[in-house]
Amino acid sequence: MNQELLSLIEKLVSEIKNDKRYLNYKKNKEIIESDKELVSLYFKKEEAINKLNDDLAHFPNDLNKKLIDQKKIKEIQDELLNNKKIKEYLASEEEYNQIINLINEELFKL
Repeated sequence: MNQELLSLIEKLVSEIKNDKRYLNYKKNKEIIESDKELVSLYFKKEEAINKLNDDLAHFPNDLNKKLIDQKKIKEIQDELLNNKKIKEYLASEEEYNQIINLINEELFKL
């Protein structure tokens, strides 16, 4: 790559890293990743998904097991999605993704 293009890319990266939407996203991500309760809940959801997959593999015809597992996953997922910190994180992630999508749109117009 030529030096001018590398310089422009570095400038773009710098602009993104200083954008309030990116900074807000990064802050919210750090908040949820450091929240022990949310991390624990996330791992409980992953365990419940793994249990569903195991039950489907070992008991493919047991509809009751499947329904119980799905209900557990939904309860945990709802608890996560109703958490204020998660809501703020998801909103900031959407704003940050708008920047990335705009950049992608411009790049792929070429």
